[in-house]
Amino acid sequence: MEAQISQTALPPELWDHVVNELSDDRLALQACGLTRRVWVASTRRHLFRAIELEESEGCERFRDILVSSSSVGTGVARYVYDVTLRLVRLRLDVPEDAEASDIPLLEETLSRLPNVDRLQLFDVNVKYRSDVQTNDGLDQGHPDRPLRSLLTLPKLRTLCLTLILFDSPFDTMFLLAAFPQVSSLQLRNLVQMGGVPTRWRPQLPGNMCIRGLDVADVDLTAIVPFLNMLRHPPFICALQKLTWLLYPRADEVSLLMEMVGEAEGTLEELEIRCAPNSDLFEKMDLSQHSRLKSLRVKFSKLTNDAPPPFHHSLPSFLSRTSNNLRALHLSVDSSLFPHETPPWPLAGLPSLDEALTRLHKRNPYLARRYWFRGYPPLCEKGFVSVLYYVAKDREALICFSVLRLSAYDVRG
Repeated sequence: MEAQISQTALPPELWDHVVNELSDDRLALQACGLTRRVWVASTRRHLFRAIELEESEGCERFRDILVSSSSVGTGVARYVYDVTLRLVRLRLDVPEDAEASDIPLLEETLSRLPNVDRLQLFDVNVKYRSDVQTNDGLDQGHPDRPLRSLLTLPKLRTLCLTLILFDSPFDTMFLLAAFPQVSSLQLRNLVQMGGVPTRWRPQLPGNMCIRGLDVADVDLTAIVPFLNMLRHPPFICALQKLTWLLYPRADEVSLLMEMVGEAEGTLEELEIRCAPNSDLFEKMDLSQHSRLKSLRVKFSKLTNDAPPPFHHSLPSFLSRTSNNLRALHLSVDSSLFPHETPPWPLAGLPSLDEALTRLHKRNPYLARRYWFRGYPPLCEKGFVSVLYYVAKDREALICFSVLRLSAYDVRG
């Protein structure tokens, strides 16, 4: 008698969990999509959720895929939520010229994607006109047209600008104005040339409300006028989430302080990555930010100099937080623990412990998490001292991200 092979039919939601485990393995996802029909939708969710299109050739290939998918009814377009454009030409002065700009091709491609909520422009060629005259649609540097969407992306909410050189202030202004539906900006490695961006005419209709801002690795001479521009019509800056990679520069600390102060009534999440000796801890006061629910502070060495000690005012900074704070995350990088050298003066650790204790008593529902990334040998007294006082907070979650493991010997 031939042996019968039993087949177990699992519910679709369980198959979804199985396929989700392969989300980082594109070859496995492609194989699963060709194996069983019930897996097709799950695999496509991962394969097409985030796509990257490079130059016009990449856009043309993906456009052809969308056309083919639409003709056979497989519906690939609805799975795309995140799009990255690399090395494309965004000629904002001639947006309809297919020879000089890739905008017509991009519109033809992206208009087929109904669910895109994040767009990243990476090293794109952004051009307006460097020889702008007052009779070219501008009056004393003020544009005379309202905000108008450049691409048909109705659900777009996040715009990420990465590695872009703006040759003129008009490039910066008109690029932002081309995405009025955006409410969150992520800025990476931006360089602003040619002066300060101008402002729109206040009487023009439409506005663009910025509720999320993520700033990292930007030229300060570029970011200051950029952020100042966002404070004037037709832009409205009502930040709910702010993430900032802070370098040890006094002018940048002042800029961050100003942004946080202006968001006193709206800010809900604040994340700062900075050096442990930043003056920020002495100056910033979050006690009046009644809507602030989450505070993340990541300590790391941002320069090639010797690791600096922690600022003496860090404990008092933690005490100047809102009573409504519900999550506190402190992350410490291993670069701050040189061999046999405590990164925090031992006399300052009890004050940190006391500040955390008071914070917990004031906010009994506060969730506290401490991250140590790539920690050194446990016998190094600087690390042991910090770990001892943090471990006293028994209700906190202490996490270790081991990036470097060494043999160690603990004595006495």
